[in-house]
Amino acid sequence: MKKKILNLFVTTVSCITVLTLTGCTNPIKKQMEHKDALETASEQMTNLMADEGSQLNSISDTSDNLFDNAVSSDDGTIFINDVAEFDNGLAVLKDDKTYIIDENFNILWSYDEKYGDEYVDGYVKLNDVPEEGTITIYDKNGNQKFSYKKTQYQNVTLGSNGCLIITEKKDTYNSSSTTTGIYSLEKGEYILKPNEDYVGNIRDRGEGMYQVDKQYFNSKTEKLFKYGSGTTHLVEYIDGYAVTAGTEGITVFTTDGKMYKIPEPNGEVTGVREYQGNLVYDIYNNNIFNLSNKKVTSLKEFAKTNSDYCPVFSNGYALVRFLNEGNTPYYTVIDSTGKMMFEPVRLEDNNGTYITLVTKKIDSGYFIINVDNTDVVMDINNKEILRAEDGEEFEGITNNHIMARKGSQSYYKDMQGNVTNIHQQQSGE
Repeated sequence: MKKKILNLFVTTVSCITVLTLTGCTNPIKKQMEHKDALETASEQMTNLMADEGSQLNSISDTSDNLFDNAVSSDDGTIFINDVAEFDNGLAVLKDDKTYIIDENFNILWSYDEKYGDEYVDGYVKLNDVPEEGTITIYDKNGNQKFSYKKTQYQNVTLGSNGCLIITEKKDTYNSSSTTTGIYSLEKGEYILKPNEDYVGNIRDRGEGMYQVDKQYFNSKTEKLFKYGSGTTHLVEYIDGYAVTAGTEGITVFTTDGKMYKIPEPNGEVTGVREYQGNLVYDIYNNNIFNLSNKKVTSLKEFAKTNSDYCPVFSNGYALVRFLNEGNTPYYTVIDSTGKMMFEPVRLEDNNGTYITLVTKKIDSGYFIINVDNTDVVMDINNKEILRAEDGEEFEGITNNHIMARKGSQSYYKDMQGNVTNIHQQQSGE
């Protein structure tokens, strides 16, 4: 995907007036004017680990956001540098402010970029908020979930599935100990009790799965388990699976503790890059591994798959770029059985027409090609859906929309060619 700094004019439908900071240059100063509200929030801080002498403060006030929900100019427009891909129904748009929008293109909330952020699975971690020396974590709607002084813990890492990896050092006149545990932002408590043995040994593997030394912890089921002796794979979980490639096939790990192998039909070394869902493409041997039924489909039609365009299945379909015996590039779309949805199309010089792939995978059932310097959206049957206007570029597809750019403007566009405005969520939506 092309990476450029762009400007976006986004028309807002309405603006929430509760704690709005429109026209302010310093949101922290503005917040301090609401001293009574902050004192009320402070009173709601609870000592979640009083029995252990900790001051783990979780703020559960959801009545007010500490930041404005939308910042608009007098003419009802906001300026954003660039549109972004959606992930789990949310997109984060960055400028001097950061905007979090949902899949309906509603602005959920915004905050000042200068405070820095760490964003994971709908939660954001901000520095020096609501006051200097304090770090606060908010959910996607701007509600405070957790707040602490910078000197309170040795380390706090925001992880997947709304969890924190917290390392804390405790000192008394006659003892000293350091522990690490996993804390749930939604439950407001530790779901993996702090332990000295966990210090430096907990790693986030995505989708709420955490490697705890040689064990694995599912933060959704709160179960700690082992896959088997010697299992220390360092991979990410995607759509419920973790996969490692081996000399004679692949090894699959599920989030409920199961582990199994799927052999390569000819005993060859496998090559696995990016994947989604339960279908994994082996770029070395042109195999499709089905992680659910453990079957392997070999594709003999492709002489050589281009490793830079590793086929990634989305809803059962994958875009494939491959080379024939003469190293001429072609592309097609295949389904989960390896069936081609259309006869492969020659890339680059195609009888006087120059064709390249803009996107490397299918998203929302579409992909983008460039035909003689014009970007075109195609469906899985290689049917043209939408052609870019003069001077317009299509940079990718996300949430069933096109990420487009024209001149200094960047915006989302639907498959009928209409620009989709980002708007403030209406009351009751």
